[in-house]
Amino acid sequence: MPDGASVVTAVSRTQPAASAALHRSAFGIVEDGPSSGSFAAMGADPRYRGVLDVATVLTDRTLAGTCHAWLDDASGVVALEPVATDPRHRRLGHARAAIHAALSAARDAGATRARVCARADEDLSAATFYAGVGFRPRARTVHLVR
Repeated sequence: MPDGASVVTAVSRTQPAASAALHRSAFGIVEDGPSSGSFAAMGADPRYRGVLDVATVLTDRTLAGTCHAWLDDASGVVALEPVATDPRHRRLGHARAAIHAALSAARDAGATRARVCARADEDLSAATFYAGVGFRPRARTVHLVR
């Protein structure tokens, strides 16, 4: 856990505006990005589990990193999507801490496998980061154009 940070859960439901702002900042989205409404909708989804919606927060209650996990009970697979870190707090372990907390909660809820939906073939930094957390490449997305 990064110094001065703690873990909170259910951030999409309890802090939708802060969650949306963090994701817009993390992914450099200026317009038409995630809104407090889209995060509130995610928190209202019947498949949503607050314990799998994890963030690291600083002492001033600022969200620094988040990981949302979606568990499929039938297959036991948990998918991490989205994962983000506020650019002001990158490389300090916030996303890693959020991922580990989400994976631990998912395991407790019955998950046996995990996957992350990153375009690692297009983003070497994502591939490097997720490999450092313990993930390995398994599949690729191929776009076919007519």
